[in-house]
Amino acid sequence: MSDPNGRIDPDGRIDPGRGPSTVAGDASCELSLEGSDPGWVAAYAWARRQAQAYRYDGDPVGPWYEAALPGRSAFCVRDVCHQSTGAQILGMSAHTKNMLRRFAASVSDGKDWCPFWEITRDGTPAAVDYKSDQRFWYNLPGSFDLVDACYRQFLWTGDADYLDDPVFQQYYRRTMEDFIERWDRDGDGLPEHRPEYGSRGIATYNEQIRHPQAGGDLLGAMYAAFAAHATLQARGGDAAGSRRSRRRAVALRRLYNAKWWNEASRTFHGHRRQDGSFSTDYGYEGNFLPLYFGLPAGRPRVQSALDAMLAHPAPNIEGLTYVVDILLEYGRVQEAWALLRTAARPEYPRSEYPEVSFCTVGALVRGLAGLSPDASRGLLQTVSRLPDQRAWLRVGPVPVLGGRVTVTHVGRSASHLVNEGERPLRWRAAFPGLHPCWKVNGRLQPAGRGRRHGEWYVFLDTVVAPGQACAVERCP
Repeated sequence: MSDPNGRIDPDGRIDPGRGPSTVAGDASCELSLEGSDPGWVAAYAWARRQAQAYRYDGDPVGPWYEAALPGRSAFCVRDVCHQSTGAQILGMSAHTKNMLRRFAASVSDGKDWCPFWEITRDGTPAAVDYKSDQRFWYNLPGSFDLVDACYRQFLWTGDADYLDDPVFQQYYRRTMEDFIERWDRDGDGLPEHRPEYGSRGIATYNEQIRHPQAGGDLLGAMYAAFAAHATLQARGGDAAGSRRSRRRAVALRRLYNAKWWNEASRTFHGHRRQDGSFSTDYGYEGNFLPLYFGLPAGRPRVQSALDAMLAHPAPNIEGLTYVVDILLEYGRVQEAWALLRTAARPEYPRSEYPEVSFCTVGALVRGLAGLSPDASRGLLQTVSRLPDQRAWLRVGPVPVLGGRVTVTHVGRSASHLVNEGERPLRWRAAFPGLHPCWKVNGRLQPAGRGRRHGEWYVFLDTVVAPGQACAVERCP
């Protein structure tokens, strides 16, 4: 595999002619990151050490990791959902499944089908958030975020428990039916918050807004949950239920893009007030999390929403971790790396917040290296999001789809994968743009075409046998 500036040999090694490399890895985590930018390596090394320090085994709650304000010895819904991909990459899939299952098992009629917001290492609801079924803290987007997080863990791991475990099955059903019905008091199909609820049923992850009726992030999380649930239902044999969920997802996306767009400001509204009118203030999570969940449609509107997000810097480090993920997903690599370079270091204020280290790992491996597994199709897609053709990056072994892979990118024109698992792996190597000529292991192969977020890309599919390597590169 080659590019104008150097080569990768069949074993995935960088030719010394490319110059010195730097490597991050240690005995506590098998996954290492090697690359042309020392900043990536330093960020990963710090984030890996910090995240591993938050890993716990042997407590009454079972395997878990810190996912809340440091020092609480607890994990909360929003943080676990966002940290789960980084945790999977670091080999903590059993911890994530235990934590998600604990939330799923905690839903009850008395709490209007909400799970506990925060659970301690003792396996009890955190006293700071829960007093009784009538007095507790809960953000409504969290229920849907959990459905989406369970689905994403299934995509990464292929773990059938996310499909078949009665605890998860009941949670999906209660959330997508009973939870919505209980919190939708005006019958429009959307849960809403009322002032008399207090902190019991906040309509957005932005807790600084006083009693909004609904936030854009609530619609975003709900959209992602319906799309996820549709696939989970289909895999479980419920074809009719899957079709209903897909229709609900499509309807939510149409509603958001038709009613929540503000033509005057050229961006989306962040939240709706109690009287049904829209606020013109930037709502932070209410504005940028719909991008995270894939709700906005159309390239001009998406780019405008991204620009608005950058014009309104996240007011806390938790929000910044989402912004980095969003920028990488939509191809704004330089801006994402500028933010990550700032936050992913121990001296940055509140960098000890667990979300920062876990999400830094996720941003570098899932975001920059572009790993996107899909257990529902038995497929792993990669796409290089490196900033230029001189850059290179190698990560691995990454636990994915029940096996492990090591992936190397050179610029945006060459990728190499080693299948270190015990089963054949379907690999889709994707590249930005529409270059017409590509080779797989040195042989010409026609490429498919697709669009994502309005941008064209090409892709080449191949099956990589256990213990084998495959190289895909652009023709000169």
